[in-house]
Amino acid sequence: MKPGRNDPCPCGSGQKYKRCCGLQPVTASPPAVPGEHEIGALVAL
Repeated sequence: MKPGRNDPCPCGSGQKYKRCCGLQPVTASPPAVPGEHEIGALVAL
């Protein structure tokens, strides 16, 4: 059974579940691919 949001976190941290393991996973954005302008600027260095 999933703990309530205000229950102590089952991981043993002592924090509320909502502030610890209950946080929604943050989706990482894909790494930016440099465009031609950025590549040209780096090559000019």
